[in-house]
Amino acid sequence: MPAEDVEVVLARWESLGTAADVHSIDECAEGLRRAVGGRDDRVATRLIGIFESETQASHSALAAILLACEVANKESAERIVERFKRSMDIRLEAAEDEVSDGEDRRFVRYREPWVYERFVAKGAEHLLAPLDDHAGLFQYCAQRAKRRTFSRTTEDLFKVHKDCTRIMAACDVPDRMRATAVVNWLATQRPIGSGRHMWTLLQSLEPAGALPQVRELLRQNTSPRRVSHSALGVLSHLGDEAILPDLEAMLPAWRSAGDSFEKRVLGHIWQIRIQHPPEQLLGFIASTERPPHVFQRGWALRRAFEHGIDARRIRDALLEHARKSPDSPELVELRRIGLRHGILEPGEVPKRGCN
Repeated sequence: MPAEDVEVVLARWESLGTAADVHSIDECAEGLRRAVGGRDDRVATRLIGIFESETQASHSALAAILLACEVANKESAERIVERFKRSMDIRLEAAEDEVSDGEDRRFVRYREPWVYERFVAKGAEHLLAPLDDHAGLFQYCAQRAKRRTFSRTTEDLFKVHKDCTRIMAACDVPDRMRATAVVNWLATQRPIGSGRHMWTLLQSLEPAGALPQVRELLRQNTSPRRVSHSALGVLSHLGDEAILPDLEAMLPAWRSAGDSFEKRVLGHIWQIRIQHPPEQLLGFIASTERPPHVFQRGWALRRAFEHGIDARRIRDALLEHARKSPDSPELVELRRIGLRHGILEPGEVPKRGCN
């Protein structure tokens, strides 16, 4: 599409206003996507303007900022990240119609849940390629994931957190920056269960030398109902032997609090010890042993890969478990992990075991 035609589409989109319908928006977006076919600062800048315009309907504005992420070059990508970060810094508390400062009004939309939820889910990933420095995007996602009041429901909060950790895991930033984000989450009791993206961030704690901070978080209060379970989970997941004396000292109090609390501590102790040496994980994976806690073989299998154990040995352990326990319900997860890591072929281990 010639530049003149691109201008026609942009002008049409700008004129849609509050009466914009989904069909017209889609036509404009698809037309620009086909015409640009790459990164274009001029088009991205115009789309950012459409998003910030008070005369645009919300669904039109959202489509504009997401497409702007797709076509942004380095300069416009930096502007988008800066605008989202700026919206966090302003922390506007007034309703949109009460904002009188013209400059601040531009940032109101950036902080709306319907915008940032879609941005971290669908837009931010397109900014990774044009950006030379991922620190700003990483910091925005780290802050966004912590802001409980900015999501409408618990389900929304979990999804935003999961999307943020996915982007953070993909960002090229120093381990120290990653570790600081994780420690801050733990300090505020933020949930960290966001799958492999969160585990990617957790691996930065050791090389960044941040484990002492996590240990201190745990030691601040070790009572069963006030302990930082997030810190406890991270330290046991990473196999931190330095915290073992603390966990053993916690046992009497946790035992008196109930059987479930005692099993939880014993489980974390087991999780640490089985990683020293890491090859012990293979023996557990291959066995039919049931440890005294909720941790299952799926965790051990993922951790074996994270420890860098030879893939052939991991495969042998998995197949041995499948032979010993052909009806094990754990095989569903083990098969999925094995396929993801390329140590199994489709159909090699049936979902409920192998012949």
